[in-house]
Amino acid sequence: MASRLIETKVTSLPPPYWKEDLVEADLNGKTQVHYRPLSKGESTDAMIPRSVASELYEAIYNLQSRVGDIDDWMASRLQWTKEHLYKVLSAEQIDTAALAIHAADSAAEDKAKGLPSSASGGGVIIASMTGFGKGRVLATTCRAALLSGRNVVFMTLQENLFSDFWRDIRGIESEDLFGRPLLVNEGSTIVDVEDPDTPILVEPYSRKQVLQSINDKKLPDGCRMVMITHSQVNRPGTPRSDFLEAVAAGAHFALDEAHKGAGESNTRENIDRVRAKAASTTESSATFAADIANLTAYTNVMPWLKDIPKLSSLPRPTQIALSQISVREATSAGGIVRHELDMDGINTEIIKPSAEIIAFNEQISDSVAPVLSAMAVMARDVDALLKMKNMENADYCKTLPPSMRKAAKETWFTAPFGSRLSAIQNQILTALNVKLCAQVALDSLKNGEKPIAVIEATMESIMNQLRAGEIIGEDDQVLDPDPPTLKVALFRLADGLSSALHKYTPEGESERVEERIDISQQYDHLSEQLKRIKHLIGGIKDIPLYPIDEIREIVERHKTPDGRNYVVGEVSGRSLQIIDGKYVKNQINRNQVVARFNNGGVDMATFTKAASTGLSVHDKFKKSGRSHMIWVSLIGDVKEKRQMEGRCNRRGQRTKPRFSVLHTGLPYNTFVLTNGDRKEAKLDANLTGAETSGVTTGMPDPIDQIGEDVAREFLFLNRNIANQMGINLNVTVSVSEKELYFVNKLFRRLPLVSVSKANNIIKAFFAAYEDRLKYSINPNLVQSLKGNWKPVKSFILQPGDGSDHPLRGPDTTATIISKMVLKKPMRSTEVGKIVREARQRIRKDYNPQPYLQLLEKRRQKILENALDGEAHKSVHAALMAPRSNYVQVIQKRLNITAWFIEKALPGCGVILPDDMGVMQPHIILDIEHPEVSRVNVFRDYHITVLMPGASEPFVVSLDAIMRYSGARFMDENEARNSLLNQCNQAPEGEVPVFRTILDGNVTAAILDAHYLELGEAGTWIDQNSRINLSVLVPKSIEKHLTTVPVRIPLPEVGLELIRKNARLIIAESLSPKNDNISIVASKKAGFVEVSLPQKKKNLPLFASAAYQRLVIEPGNTKEYRERHPNKIISEDGFSSDDVREIKIEHLPELLHSLYQEGKLTFYADSSLRNEVIRLCHEHKARRVRRPTNQKELEMVDSDLDREKSFTNPATPFPSI
Repeated sequence: MASRLIETKVTSLPPPYWKEDLVEADLNGKTQVHYRPLSKGESTDAMIPRSVASELYEAIYNLQSRVGDIDDWMASRLQWTKEHLYKVLSAEQIDTAALAIHAADSAAEDKAKGLPSSASGGGVIIASMTGFGKGRVLATTCRAALLSGRNVVFMTLQENLFSDFWRDIRGIESEDLFGRPLLVNEGSTIVDVEDPDTPILVEPYSRKQVLQSINDKKLPDGCRMVMITHSQVNRPGTPRSDFLEAVAAGAHFALDEAHKGAGESNTRENIDRVRAKAASTTESSATFAADIANLTAYTNVMPWLKDIPKLSSLPRPTQIALSQISVREATSAGGIVRHELDMDGINTEIIKPSAEIIAFNEQISDSVAPVLSAMAVMARDVDALLKMKNMENADYCKTLPPSMRKAAKETWFTAPFGSRLSAIQNQILTALNVKLCAQVALDSLKNGEKPIAVIEATMESIMNQLRAGEIIGEDDQVLDPDPPTLKVALFRLADGLSSALHKYTPEGESERVEERIDISQQYDHLSEQLKRIKHLIGGIKDIPLYPIDEIREIVERHKTPDGRNYVVGEVSGRSLQIIDGKYVKNQINRNQVVARFNNGGVDMATFTKAASTGLSVHDKFKKSGRSHMIWVSLIGDVKEKRQMEGRCNRRGQRTKPRFSVLHTGLPYNTFVLTNGDRKEAKLDANLTGAETSGVTTGMPDPIDQIGEDVAREFLFLNRNIANQMGINLNVTVSVSEKELYFVNKLFRRLPLVSVSKANNIIKAFFAAYEDRLKYSINPNLVQSLKGNWKPVKSFILQPGDGSDHPLRGPDTTATIISKMVLKKPMRSTEVGKIVREARQRIRKDYNPQPYLQLLEKRRQKILENALDGEAHKSVHAALMAPRSNYVQVIQKRLNITAWFIEKALPGCGVILPDDMGVMQPHIILDIEHPEVSRVNVFRDYHITVLMPGASEPFVVSLDAIMRYSGARFMDENEARNSLLNQCNQAPEGEVPVFRTILDGNVTAAILDAHYLELGEAGTWIDQNSRINLSVLVPKSIEKHLTTVPVRIPLPEVGLELIRKNARLIIAESLSPKNDNISIVASKKAGFVEVSLPQKKKNLPLFASAAYQRLVIEPGNTKEYRERHPNKIISEDGFSSDDVREIKIEHLPELLHSLYQEGKLTFYADSSLRNEVIRLCHEHKARRVRRPTNQKELEMVDSDLDREKSFTNPATPFPSI
């Protein structure tokens, strides 16, 4: 590496602030450290995530270097005394508000001057855990904005939160400054939430005045603040969204519950427009992003994410790594501030019922399994039928003239069965957990705790359909409007199987209409399937399906120690209750329920999703006790789940809450909990820059690439199970790996088989999964290196443009890090003794012939099971196919197994990867063969191996060995003496260990590593206990780093390359799989050659205005077609792999157009790396940042005028 890459100085970071806290956290395995505020106000003993502690301290200390003493600056900025500052805000709130106010002021100042915001975006997310006073910080930032002359646009989730925010405004004693806000939501008011009578505090504007303001697109005279909910802007182009965009101009935008506007929706688009218009923004959410797609919504905090193409399509580990580094970058810039409660000792316990209840649950599951299996088969038939109808219509439309095709187009859709199946399965789990929940709650009450049962679904929609006579049972009978049961839910699901949405244009009309049709009425085989399914439903064992009411009735039948019956309150959004088997209107006031739960009168509460915002039930009230949240069913949206946990886990509590999740004892329930944990880990990667969730179940998670491989193989070898589960096996490997199709289907559809079969499936799956995991990197986790490492050398791999843009600014470096390890290798004497003893035992006890005979007897059947019926009709056809397929893979493994059975002995060698990914020879010390009957279960062959120089051997399966590219067995003559000698030659004692990482521009490094397969993201701890995120490069890849294409971050540098007769390549990324275009100097003086992409479908990637005008359109002229009669040119001027000439003077315009409009990657051959680095560093000295507005672009173009003349060609590059 040193001979090919330019070495750069290793810049060691200074010791982090409060290093001793980080060291202590590392020693004790803690994911949090105490926050040490700069403010001298009263501290609340907040914690901060260990993963971003260094970055958060860096941000706050950088602010101090700019403004001086934080408290002095804040008191002056807010026009308060320091005494008042300390009175209304804690030290943590003062630090957070200071960062937010300074960022808002800077953004507003830049906007007033017409300057672009900084690369960090200029916004701040207040991301502290629920219960940490985010609202008061948000109110403080709004006060600062008002004092600076900026109006305030406040947006939140629900209109009752207007009152909560006004409470925070009153808390900082600023009502007079805020004045009378305009409440856009009709009928909304601001009340005193701390007064049981909830009196109105601020007289709202009349409805007429509100509508007038919306129409005029301005606030009433004297009004400084507008308050509105997300729901008011959930459609584009409405008067409300236009009004909000208008009043946001020059204002401060305070977005509460920001996560609700982070998904792909009209609401997000409207919020983005408000962000763009506002002079400054501050956003608040404890769960601001559940995935990388959510992070892209925060354009004022992490604007660089929008420049990454196809971000949501990247593999999960890459997305997680990008989330982590983006959160760290934003935190370091002061854009994310998160404080947390001490989560030490807070875990989720899994509670299972008694053996008797589990047996009952299994009976219910087994009776329902045939129903669900039959439904899956029918759903697959309906999907196939509708797909055929859509294809037939599409083919018919192709036969018509273009003018008639739109009117003739018809489409048929049906809701995905998977989502409906998931809903009914979760309803069943909830119903089966009712008795267990009641028992757990009663035990909790006896222990002086306050139980809170959480249920996701209220079942109200089923209740309403029953009462309306809309659910049809067996023999077409309308079901009675009794309280819902499992049979009712299944009958409803059955009717939905044949329901399709038909879209078409009626004859004589121009607009398409849609109608709901029952497709089973048109096809007899579907009608018979539906009839059979309903007959099966009629025979199942039924159970009630109104869990909220059941739990209440069971608990309220029991008495308190003083002799009264327990009282269970409900906080939900439903309008109906079931009492004594009758429907009753639900008249419960949720605020009163919460007040009585906190202060006496309600012993237990039942919460649904409606309770996940704005309530507090933690242990700080008069008659409260330790809160015990019982998850009867997990909330699917992990952000809402985390918000719900925050209802009972808040600052100021006397005791830490207890969390429990109920488990029915059914196999599918385990998958549900595992799925929940995966969502938690993904959320934490986005919130804290690390996969360290506080409240999880700790269930093993197999939903990953290894699990997908295991599930695919299992289902292909057990096709009867796949058929019973309704799983389509005709899915390509590329599609299945992208969606993790097979492993998700296998686990989601466990309820479609009997419990005993489901348990056997899980047992077989995990046996294979855990075997492969032993010798694979867990794809669910970002790797971490153990110990403390020190950078020793660094080389520039990719140059940056010198700006402060996290994606393009810094250089990407290949850095060598080192640590000392203690080596105590096994020597040849000890190794030889182990080998001899193992060989003696095997020769005495092992006969290979029965294994070989049974393997050959089973070979044909094994290969038949591996067939893909659509691709190959026979085993012979598959084996003879030119393209690799699954049958060929299995045949190769069978051949290797036969060789291993007959030839392999202790003392032979095997080439395997070491822990750094380098293929190394290992000595086989021992072999454990399976029972003869399991001859073709490759994972049951256990091989003990030792790498020379290692201190101890490890066990690997034959299956794992066969899956490694480059792995192979060595015979005894090839291996024994040389490997034993290596055991004696290995160093002993303290020796240095080296790893290569990609750092510097870590965001770009993560993307390069993905596109070019350079390694995976991982963490390592330096000698100052700072956690660093980098790309860990396998040893086998290190030597290839010099062949990586060199990225060109500046169009000016690309221009100079072309001047010197080098080829500039432009693509979506560095991936060699991407289509690309290239530009090179032409042999014709005054021209350059510009290529077209290979495929027309990729043309939009490069279709900037200049490329379209200068390159594409000229190919559509009569003159061009006559000059190139042999080229096939489309109507719009495209010709595959065509090369066109443009004049040199147009080249700067073309390059800047492609660079800025297309967000494309410019690169060149690796041989030009050092010259490109030199050119980039020269340009960095002249230009601090890339052009971000038209004025800067014109300045750059002016600098490049000298490049427009190619009449005197420059000297070509020397050989590099």
